[in-house]
Parts: sequence; C-alpha cells; structure tokens
Amino acid sequence: MQAYCLKCRTKRKMNWLRVRLPLAMVLILALVVFALPAQATDMGEIHPGETRSGSITGPSYMDSWTFEGSMGDRIIVDAEATSGNLDTEIYLYPPGSGPAEADTSPWGDLLDHQLQSSGLYTIIIMDHGVDDAGDYQVTFMKLPGSLTWSEDPDGGEIAPGETLSGTINLSSDMDGFQFYGAQGDRIIVDAEATSGNLDTEIYLYPPGSGPAEADTSPWGDLLDHQLQSSGLYTIIIMDHGVDDAGDYQVALVKIPSTIRPGIYNPFPPNKATIANLGQSFTWDAVEGATDYDLFFGEDVTAPLEKIGENLPSPEMPFPEMVVDKVYYWHVEAYTPSGSIEGSYWWFKTSEAPPSVTTSDATDVGVNSATLNGNLDDLGTASTVHVSFEWGTTSAYGNETTPVTKTSTGAFSANLSGLSPNSTYHFRAKAVGNGTSYGSDKSFTTTFNPMVYDEDGDGVIEIGEVLTAISDYFAGEITITQVLEVIALYFA
Repeated sequence: MQAYCLKCRTKRKMNWLRVRLPLAMVLILALVVFALPAQATDMGEIHPGETRSGSITGPSYMDSWTFEGSMGDRIIVDAEATSGNLDTEIYLYPPGSGPAEADTSPWGDLLDHQLQSSGLYTIIIMDHGVDDAGDYQVTFMKLPGSLTWSEDPDGGEIAPGETLSGTINLSSDMDGFQFYGAQGDRIIVDAEATSGNLDTEIYLYPPGSGPAEADTSPWGDLLDHQLQSSGLYTIIIMDHGVDDAGDYQVALVKIPSTIRPGIYNPFPPNKATIANLGQSFTWDAVEGATDYDLFFGEDVTAPLEKIGENLPSPEMPFPEMVVDKVYYWHVEAYTPSGSIEGSYWWFKTSEAPPSVTTSDATDVGVNSATLNGNLDDLGTASTVHVSFEWGTTSAYGNETTPVTKTSTGAFSANLSGLSPNSTYHFRAKAVGNGTSYGSDKSFTTTFNPMVYDEDGDGVIEIGEVLTAISDYFAGEITITQVLEVIALYFA
C-alpha cells in the first residue's frame, strides 16, 4: 500500500516559501515547524462495535485511537467527515512502533484489514492534506469480537427465516449480524432501507476472519451466495456511500434450513440487563462436544480472560461482578471434528433491590401486637434497613423505626397503644439498592369488656350495657362480646 509522505509535502511547502519570502522569515518559519512537532490527539480506546465522534484541528490535523488485537483478527474501520473541509484518511500502526501496517492513502475512508501482529494497535485518523479541520465519526468492527455496544445495540445473531430491524445511526455506522452455516449452504440476505437516504450494501465475512467472501458492491440490497466454509458467518450492513443514515430491515434465508452446530441460547442473552448476580452462565449443549472454554471480561479492548477451561457441561457460575458495569463473554466448544466458536455477547449489571416477606402478627393483645417479617435477599446492597408500615387501613400512615440488617433472616417490631377490638393492616419494608415491600396482612386486637366502663369506676352499669348492645347492632362487636359485657353487669 502507498503511504502518505508527510516529509515530501513539508519539503514542497518550504521550497515555495524560499522563492517568495525573505531568508530570515524562512528561517523563523522553519524553527516553528521543527520546534513544535505535530502530535496526534490521543482519543483513547475504541471498542469493537462502537461509533465515536472526533474533531480534527491544527496544528497536527490528526487523532489517534487504540485497540487490542490478535494476529489474524479482521478489523473494519470507517472514518467519515461530518463538517468542515476535512477529507479523512486512515493509518493503522502495529504494536512495537513499526511502520504503518495498512492505510487508505491516497484517498479513502474505509479500512478493511487482517491484523499481522498481536498487541496494542493504533489508528491514526488525519486530513488527507494534513491542512484542513473538521468533525468526523469513526466506527470500529473487529472479527472475532462484539458486533454491538451499549450505545448502539443494533445487530447480533440472526436466525435463518428471521427478519430484524436496525438503524444506521450515523454516516460511519455499520451493523453486524451472525449466523452458523455449512459449506455448500445457500444463503439469501436482503437488506432494505425503510427510512432516510440510506442505500444499503451487504458484505459477508467467513469464519476465521478472512476477507469478505461475497458482497453486493457497488450497488445492491440482495445477496445470493453459496457458502464456501462452515462455521460462524458475519453479515455487515452499511450505507453504499458510507455517508447516509436511515432505518432498514434485514432478512436471512438459508437452504437447507437445517440448524448447524453452534453455541445457541446463551444466558445472559446478548444485550441483557441483569440484577441477580448469583446466577450462572448457560448455553445449549453442543452435540458431540467433549468440553467447553468460557472467556469473560469487563471490556473488549483487551482479550477476554479464560475463566472456565475444559468445562464438562454448558454452564458455569458467575464470577464476582459489580453493578453498573458492562461485561462481555464468549464460549468455545470442542468436538472430535474441531472447535466451534460462539459469538461475543455482552450484558449490563444493575442494582437489585432487596426481597422481603410479611409474616403473621403474633402476641396480639387488647392494645398491643408483634409484627413479623423476613428479609429474603439483600439484593446488591451490603446493608438493608427493614421496618413495617402499619395503620387501620391499607394506606398505613405509620412506620416502625428502621433496623439495619447485614444478612437475611427474620425481624420483628412491637406495637403498643392500640385500640381494643380493632383491625390493623401492616406490611414489611426493606430499603437497600432500591425499596421493596411484602404483602399486606392484618390482625385484630382482642376484646376487653371493661372498655365499656365509661366512668372508670370498675363497674359495668346498665347504661354501659345499652351502649354495648347499640355497638352490636351497629356491627362493631359480636354477640359473644355483648354477652361478656352483660355478664360483668350481673357479676
């Protein structure tokens, strides 16, 4: 590939100046040029499946992005100007500070390349003439690797016979879909724009990260192709000019429709959010597989760590994780005929509220009771505050003093000063990373016939008996309770 010659361009400019400017000014300009060497602005890491924005400014008119790659990985980088006179050009520098391994010079916005080394690669995005500024967007794909990210979840797995929707959000955006096929299968992929100025184009990449096996370039929405390999294929959908956005639908037909060996039905599924961190990774067993390896990590800018090796069955408990993080995982199955690569999936962890149960009240008396509950799960919090809401209706209106718990188990609270023969509602409450409630329960305080001793002289009189009878007809006490009052009158 032809590299862009920055030194030659600088020399031509200096010769032009030497003819037209006084020698002293030439020397001053030369000192400025060589005393302040241009440095690319470090934009940091870029993730597979990610689209980022940048701005090219002087004096360097360059930005740099980094990613971890392995020899044989295929990378697709698209950098598109969105403002100014910027004419983007891409250079890829390998680990070890060697010369550019690939570039899009003299003109080009799209770099499709198979890596020749392993380690930290650097992408340099510059203006073609190194003299114009402007904004741009860059999209990065790596095979194998995640095809989506949390800010652009379009893409992922597509099954034969399935139609999915997606959006090319920005001019540089690309979406990737994967399926398992076998050599000799015929596939028909149709990607049709449904909004915007999008003009869809399809590229089909084989297992093993080789170059595109088929495409619809320079124009075309329909790819009809017989597969040349067996394994996990990748479909890349982009705008033909890589400069327009819009919505689209993509459909896949495979003949025959036989499900080929692969890693199916992962849990957590791709792009999921989970709160229960006490679960396990699972996936469908692969016919004939002798064992599995599981790879996991917080990020895909670095290779995922193998945390499960020679797993005898398609499952493994989650490792320790924290909330509000994005994690990636990947499975390889091993069969007597070879290995089967899974897709790269990601999920996000979220805070989980505690779980609490309301138990029956105990020690119910005339004006007191004990409320009971059980903290079933702390969720993702290390401490949880438990209490009870209570009152004469299910609107409650009162709350017991919260108690701090650091483990699951029963808890209780004592109530006093209650009215006799009265029904009270209550429910357990737990506050940790979120708030949860138990179900509503109720109890009725016991009846004390001396409550009708209105004058407090310790004796039930006839007027007080009549009050009890009136309460009975009003439905406030039972006939048994009226008889208790009458018995005290005759005592």
